[in-house]
Amino acid sequence: MNSITIEISESIKQHFNQLTTTYDDVLNRHDVNRSLLKISTLIANSQDTSLINHLKDLENMIHMISDSQWNISSGKVQRINAALSYFLNEDDIIPDNTPGLGYLDDCIVISNTKEFLAHELQDFNDFQATRRVYGKNKCKNREDWKKIKHQETSSRLRHRRTRFSMKNRMG
Repeated sequence: MNSITIEISESIKQHFNQLTTTYDDVLNRHDVNRSLLKISTLIANSQDTSLINHLKDLENMIHMISDSQWNISSGKVQRINAALSYFLNEDDIIPDNTPGLGYLDDCIVISNTKEFLAHELQDFNDFQATRRVYGKNKCKNREDWKKIKHQETSSRLRHRRTRFSMKNRMG
């Protein structure tokens, strides 16, 4: 299978950012479920690793706004909703049924949204990992997560100071 590499210029990225900032849709649970179903179907039927990675990013964003314990600003929720609305629209700039290119524009929108939410997504992924390590009872919400991260940081610093002090005593 041959592949094509496409560079997306800043002006095209800006164009797609403009598109998603003008969406005012408030998605309901049905739309979110439709998005998750479409994502899982596309992942199961695609061999395009780039598309699959973008879809997994979008799925992660859905999980972030769906997690009742992760408080996210309405502006960020709106941006994710705009990306989801765009993704659900099969007749967007490049219709989804266009062979080989149908999801290119959707990937640009997803990528731009991920870039916009980079820090939030990184924190959310860390929050989820902390929940897996400590359990949901210990890490119930964002405040618990922040306390755990602070404790871990303090513990690491104490450990480093102890190691440094032991090293200086020995030699």
